[in-house]
Amino acid sequence: MSRALATGSRKCHYRAVRAAPLIAAALAFTSGGCISDNQDYRPDLGSSRVDLSPRPPDLTPPPTCVPPQRECATPTSAATCQGGKWAIDIYCPSASMCSDGYCRVPPVEAGTPQGLPCTSETDCFSLDQNYSCEPFVVGGMLAFFCARAVGSGGSAVPCTTPNDCRTGRCLWTNDTCFRLCTNDADCPARNGVHLVCKPVPFNIEDLNVTARSCVSPN
Repeated sequence: MSRALATGSRKCHYRAVRAAPLIAAALAFTSGGCISDNQDYRPDLGSSRVDLSPRPPDLTPPPTCVPPQRECATPTSAATCQGGKWAIDIYCPSASMCSDGYCRVPPVEAGTPQGLPCTSETDCFSLDQNYSCEPFVVGGMLAFFCARAVGSGGSAVPCTTPNDCRTGRCLWTNDTCFRLCTNDADCPARNGVHLVCKPVPFNIEDLNVTARSCVSPN
């Protein structure tokens, strides 16, 4: 326990001693009883003012993480560093596991398109309608593989979260579901309007990328 003691024009910290006068006297021979300067000292300005520090506590916990660090929040979800704290930013599709902060490509499964590379939604959907051509980060690069569809939203369907979409990607540019394509022929019609294949930006596991997606022509 320490208390503040006025010494000339400054204050210093000394240990509070409740003991015999001999001990208190001995304290005076050790740097005037000071342990260290009291950096929070403010001159007394009357009985209504007290010597309180205007600074934040010096024991503020350090940040848990620093961008661009990533980690696995659970075996099937990954987290990004936001404001010095971990925040889940992606849930891995079925059969995909998290490793080193990234959802990994699911293993190839016989009789299904799972784990096979794809260049459009049609590559996976034509083999099994329960699968979608989904983005993954592989070696720091964007890559696409067939995996179990995450949600039910198809091409250019309005979305609010990634889990609303088959591909697990909700485009921030127009709040619609991402669908990989190579040309307009890969895109279906929606509400009587044929969608077109255009480059769109999106973020996946802290990687800002651009890929072609079926979007409204307007």
